[in-house]
Amino acid sequence: MRQLVQGLTDPNNYILVQTPVYGPFRKTILHNQHQVLENFLELTDDRYHINFDSFTRIIKEKQPKIFILCNPHNPGGIVWTKEELTKMVNICAQYNLLIISDEVHSDLTFTNYQFYSLLLFSSLYDNIIICNSPIKLLI
Repeated sequence: MRQLVQGLTDPNNYILVQTPVYGPFRKTILHNQHQVLENFLELTDDRYHINFDSFTRIIKEKQPKIFILCNPHNPGGIVWTKEELTKMVNICAQYNLLIISDEVHSDLTFTNYQFYSLLLFSSLYDNIIICNSPIKLLI
């Protein structure tokens, strides 16, 4: 992740995350002299939800270079629905925002939840980078 952020952006660029989020994302952004933009997830009915109005407004006003998506979400444990992912991808496509999808924990979902990789959305938008763990792919 650090190399992607460093190689694809310039210092002081904005990078968007949805908080609360995996702590090293913030460290990576700040280590590369970038500015963190946060779209705060809303906790209702024991599940975090995306405030899409805020998500869109932040992207439109601040024009971040990258949106780092934690899919599934860490630490919230959210397995994003197909509808939520479609909406995020469409908004990013509208503003030509690069998505880096951290899918390292894609194998850690309960059987009653369906995980959707952002690879499935490449027909909607192809400015997406997927990060996974090579060791998990060998198991």
